[in-house]
Amino acid sequence: MEREAEIVAQSGRAGSVTIATNMAGRGTDILLGGNAEFMAKLKIREALMPRVVMPEDGDIAFEKKKLGGASAGKWRVKDGLYPCELSSEGATLLTAAVSAAAGAWGERSVEALDAEERLSFACEKAPTVDPATLALRAAFIKIEEDFKAVTSVEKTEVVALGGLHVVGTERHESRRVDNQLRGRAGRQGDPGSTRYFLSLEDNLFRVFGGEKIQALMTAFNVEDMPIESGMLTQSLDTAQKKVGP
Repeated sequence: MEREAEIVAQSGRAGSVTIATNMAGRGTDILLGGNAEFMAKLKIREALMPRVVMPEDGDIAFEKKKLGGASAGKWRVKDGLYPCELSSEGATLLTAAVSAAAGAWGERSVEALDAEERLSFACEKAPTVDPATLALRAAFIKIEEDFKAVTSVEKTEVVALGGLHVVGTERHESRRVDNQLRGRAGRQGDPGSTRYFLSLEDNLFRVFGGEKIQALMTAFNVEDMPIESGMLTQSLDTAQKKVGP
């Protein structure tokens, strides 16, 4: 689920092609040019978690095999996710924040879920006087600023290209879910587009008359030719209404 969020959140990057089995309502914002806020939190998480989260049995075995030392592999994000290197100020704040958190919470002594909650709180704007939280927040603000310098420029490029384009390869039984997928494009006033490509063997077609259309195509000796018809679209919409909202 965590890796899924990392991927989906960056679907709005220039030149990005994201393939997903289901991304209709994933709860992660797709921002054109990239989600700088999400990436800033990941950057801190990548450095923080190996220092403060208590190891599990599998982690301990892995570290012994690697001749000691905390492993960052479990928390490491895929290469190329971040839009740029941190500024010297951002890197300094990050190092100081991780050290402050490790000193206040204890080295490798916090449950993973608890550490996630503390980090999420630090990345918000809720008032606090806790030094470790404030240090993490300062690092987060600066890192987000570093990343936004790149993502804002990239957003202009993506907008000029037409925004996010969503391609669907099947229609869901619920029209609401299809609309959620369409809503992935053009959020927050940004440009975007959607397009569905369906097989006549799609479940909805099979249940609601796909065989008749296939029979007609066979009778007219039509093979591998795309069909684009308002009547077909309307029949699919009707089928979805029969199945559910």
